[in-house]
Parts: sequence; C-alpha cells; structure tokens
Amino acid sequence: MADEKTYSTAVVVVLAFEGSEDRMKQLWEKNFRNGFSSGFKIVSVKPGYSVMDVLAGILADTSIEEEFILVQANTFPTVPKTITELSLPFVYVNVRGEQVYDNRLPVALKKKDIADYLEGIQDEKDFIPEEFFKAMIQAPRPLEASHHFGNVMLQVISASPCRHKVIEGLIRKHYICTSPQGWNGIVPIVDEYLKG
Repeated sequence: MADEKTYSTAVVVVLAFEGSEDRMKQLWEKNFRNGFSSGFKIVSVKPGYSVMDVLAGILADTSIEEEFILVQANTFPTVPKTITELSLPFVYVNVRGEQVYDNRLPVALKKKDIADYLEGIQDEKDFIPEEFFKAMIQAPRPLEASHHFGNVMLQVISASPCRHKVIEGLIRKHYICTSPQGWNGIVPIVDEYLKG
C-alpha cells in the first residue's frame, strides 16, 4: 500500500496561498498520518493562480513523484488522513445537483497523464480546470461530496465567516477548503485549533 512506503520525494503536493505556508504545514502535520515520512511538499501560490502553470511546474519538479496527490490552495484535513484516503476520487455536487470536478478536494494524479493532457492544449486559454480534473478522475463512480450535505467538506469563502460554522467544520467535516478571503477570516480560529 502507498502509505506503507517511505518516499524520498513528494507524494502529496499542497498548494498554499503566499503567507499561509507555515500554518498550512502545521495543519497537515496535525492530520496527515505518516505525512512527512511519506513525502510532502508545500508549493506557494498567489490568489487567482493558474492551475495549468502549477501543473507545468510539477511536471518539471524532480522532487515530486510520478504519482502524487494534488491539494489545491488552502484545503486541509480536519481528521487524520492516510495517502490512501487522500487518493479517494471525489466529485462535488452543487446546490443545483451538478457535478463539479474542479472542487479543491485532494486528487490523485500521474505526471504522464498530465503531460499527455497538456500536450493537446495549444493555448493557455484553452485549458479549463474543470475539464482537466474530470479527465483525471479515473473512477467510474466517484464519491459525491458537497458543502450542503454529508460530512466531507466545508467551504469558507467569506472574509467574515460564522465562527460557529467553522468550528463545527473542524469537528464534523473531513476537509476545510478556503478562498484567500476565507483563509484570512479563519486564521484566528486556525491558530486556536493548532494550539489544541
């Protein structure tokens, strides 16, 4: 199993908004079993980052394994996770019942598949993250997750989120996913959580 192997290179690549890298590292250390012995890397990104640019950087980075887990910016687990659990294929279901693959939850990727996909892209404006992630999820029936049902994720988008909802997310959900503004809004709560 993947989580029993010791890696010399990164198997989990976590994107972090500039300025949040240290806290993101601490959050992952808290809840990623065998984390750093299994290969872990934080990659700093600016708000509004290009997924295509991030992928191109990953392809060129020899410190990242051929098969790895990508975690989009400022998404972190709230309960202990193994590599196997991070590899589960999820699709987000929005309030209209539509499936969304560019959903900020961890996704298992292979460099060869990324390279093959990007080879067919002539211009960066032709790269659509939703289509890319849908093509990469190699499961006939991915698990459905939503902010509105189940206990998989809490999205924090507002710069002034409800403190009680964030605390409930830390207690009841598996992941918290934030926008840059949402991240800034939860930093005091995150600091308390890290001390606990």
